[in-house]
Amino acid sequence: MESGYLFLSVDDTLRQIVGAKDFSQIDLNSGFYQIPIKESDVFKTAFTLPFGHYEFLRMPFGLCNAPKTFQSAMNTILGDLDFVKIFVDDVLIYSPNLESHVTHVETVLVPMKNANITINLDKSNFVVFEVEYLGYLINYEGLKPSQRNLEALDNIKPPRTVKDVMKLVGLIIWIRPFLKNLSIHIAHITDLTRNRQKRIKFYGYLNIKKF
Repeated sequence: MESGYLFLSVDDTLRQIVGAKDFSQIDLNSGFYQIPIKESDVFKTAFTLPFGHYEFLRMPFGLCNAPKTFQSAMNTILGDLDFVKIFVDDVLIYSPNLESHVTHVETVLVPMKNANITINLDKSNFVVFEVEYLGYLINYEGLKPSQRNLEALDNIKPPRTVKDVMKLVGLIIWIRPFLKNLSIHIAHITDLTRNRQKRIKFYGYLNIKKF
């Protein structure tokens, strides 16, 4: 059964971060595998291969509730800290100045250590002035779409199925706050999501630069 645990709103999260001057972004080692599975539930993860029968002792990727379970665990560990945002295995610490930021980082690391949560130092960044988070570049001046998302839009192939259209619309949504009247410009695209046919004919053209 799928968990009813809800993720935080991206808009609300970004609104609280904008204005900070110092950031640290912590990536967690092996993500979900840091969460042990309750002994009585281990058998539910069983699978058999030609060379043996196996069960997971730690939460693997791919389980329907894994992201929500991991998010809930991290919120339990760090959720009472108002200078931290957590999106699954991506932990962002943000502060108004360097002095408070050093204190904030130390405050975050202590409960993580006590919970045996380990960090991937190669993918973590400490005390920087700009970070990429939730698809945006964030700094003291505000936020803007990440270059990676813009390149993905530039390089995307014309949609051929309704599923392709939904993927395209999902990418476009990330830049909605920066483009005036975007819904009008892409109406010919969003209308295609109502198509009941598996395959569609796409005649539109989307040029992000013209906006």
